[in-house]
Amino acid sequence: MNTMLGFVRRGVVSVFFVVAAALGASATLASPLVLPFAGTGAVTPGPNFDPNAPVWPLQVLPFLTDYTLAGNQGWTMSSDFAFSFITNTGSGTFALADAFGNSLLGGIATVLDPSNGQFGGFDITYTVNGGTGSFAGFLGTGFSEVVLDAAPGGFPLPFHESGTIFQNAVSEPPALALALLGLVGLVASRGRKR
Repeated sequence: MNTMLGFVRRGVVSVFFVVAAALGASATLASPLVLPFAGTGAVTPGPNFDPNAPVWPLQVLPFLTDYTLAGNQGWTMSSDFAFSFITNTGSGTFALADAFGNSLLGGIATVLDPSNGQFGGFDITYTVNGGTGSFAGFLGTGFSEVVLDAAPGGFPLPFHESGTIFQNAVSEPPALALALLGLVGLVASRGRKR
């Protein structure tokens, strides 16, 4: 009787560990999001703007923008950045947000690209290091092309932009724990049989 009870107990434990391993292995990574976006806006001078300085503080104000994110309209872009005419590069921060408390937040790096459209433009690299609402904890990178819609020389300077934001691969700790538990159980049950 003890032998039969031990056999059943080991069988139930082994089945549990096999199921845990299967569930863990099948769900170790969530599919990362790919978010195409596009919009229009205008660049304005930032605080302490000096047109004679080699570095300009610039802004993109949300009420001057109209963006879509993953096909959803009603998004706005805001950004504060500094652009250097010495290196033709810039950097700063951004927030892409909707009216429902969802946002993507992070940093940008810009490079002048005179071949973007008739008046030139910029190539932008986004580093997303957070968000709110549906995007809380979002981490990723993005790339876009900005095309100026008028010759530089006055403000606000209109532009249009299109790009894609890629979420980093997301591991799911509970799934990894299940996989590890399953493997430990399989090793333990194999060891008992010998």
